[in-house]
Amino acid sequence: MQGHTRQARWLGPLVSAVAIAAALVAGAAPAAATPAKRAVPDYDGRGEAPTTAGDVLLWVPRVAMSPLYLVSEYVIRRPLGALITEMERADLPALLVDFFTFGGSSAGLIPTMLFDFGLEAGALPSGGFYFFWDDALFDGHDLRLRAAFGGGDWIEADVASRVALGDHGQLSASFDYTRRKDRVFAGIGGGFGDEAIGRYGLDQTEATLGYRHQLGVRGFVEGDVRLSRYAFFAATCCGDPSLGGPIADGLYDPPDGFDSDHTYLIPELRIALDSRAVRPGDESGARGELFGSVGRALSGYDATFARVGVQLGAFIDLYNNRVLGLRLHAEAVANLGDARLPFRELARLGGAAPLRAFAEGRLRGQSAAAAVLEYRWPIWVWLDGDLFVEAGNVFGPGFEGLEADALRLSFGVGVRPASIEDHPFELLVAAGTGPLGDGGGVTTVRVVIGTTSGF
Repeated sequence: MQGHTRQARWLGPLVSAVAIAAALVAGAAPAAATPAKRAVPDYDGRGEAPTTAGDVLLWVPRVAMSPLYLVSEYVIRRPLGALITEMERADLPALLVDFFTFGGSSAGLIPTMLFDFGLEAGALPSGGFYFFWDDALFDGHDLRLRAAFGGGDWIEADVASRVALGDHGQLSASFDYTRRKDRVFAGIGGGFGDEAIGRYGLDQTEATLGYRHQLGVRGFVEGDVRLSRYAFFAATCCGDPSLGGPIADGLYDPPDGFDSDHTYLIPELRIALDSRAVRPGDESGARGELFGSVGRALSGYDATFARVGVQLGAFIDLYNNRVLGLRLHAEAVANLGDARLPFRELARLGGAAPLRAFAEGRLRGQSAAAAVLEYRWPIWVWLDGDLFVEAGNVFGPGFEGLEADALRLSFGVGVRPASIEDHPFELLVAAGTGPLGDGGGVTTVRVVIGTTSGF
């Protein structure tokens, strides 16, 4: 039974994708009439409780967040919950598990897809597969393989081998290859508008050797050494000009390192401490995470740099794993050599990082800071609803320029995995603004549907 549950966990992205797609269609259909609710009797004879000042003040955030709540409740949660119930009655999750794990074995092959649309800058759609094999060569040895294809000059492939060392340790080796023509650059600094967006191509190969030691149920210490080689090529995508367009218009100079190949050796260290329990326990608590790396050029563009960052979070479990959280993120990159920092190694926001309404690579600087207010609640055994508001931006060296007028906002709603997975499914609808000092108007809308990452 335990083995079957473990295999079912890997099918979460697939079942979730089927359920959400059908739920969105079902949500558009007219709902059946429901009987009116009867009035609640006044059993104690006290009448209704008087309205307090707190009740009045609560209407401000309620009204402000009501559009996101309505989307979350009536477009996502209710249709999805009803559909998942019917799927479970038909035993569809178990059938999918048996089919894609070859009859319930410790290996499986799952089809994947990703759509990442952006009003300001999106990405090309892609499809592929995800293969897993637990206890592959021996007990405690796991293999992972992912491949995705998005047309000409668009391919991603990752393979990872992991070996458990005792109850808390894990040794891993991975190899990743990426060639994509839809990468985004929009200047260095957080003040550029959508007229600065240019596209370029990236050809990158990475090999990583790492060790991870679990600290409690959510914490860890992780160290790895990464050998990374990448180069760039001219490309256009998605109705946006190539990088040469904004450069020719004088919006910014060619980014440092764009005309060179890069090969770096990068040791990295990450430490996370977390006081929260896992579900179904109370998820109130705090989390702190510190990470750092040093990059040294082996060939090509001769740069040396250091990166350091911190993430702090506080969480309150309001009721049955309905969690309100506040997270702070800060990151800085320092130049340790004579050459200027290559633009690919700058701090970034957007994509999977905070300010999710913006495309990956849209915001780059020597430092970055963001605050995230987030509410998450269970939708299904594998999925959480996610309602969030974020504020932040990228800045100069040492957070130069960090002030209220420079901040951008990002807010949205989505569906995310309830736990960390190798290849999680995500549904995201988010909007982002320009700097508050420029009026803070909405400048971008991003919609993501699919499996969002590799290992």
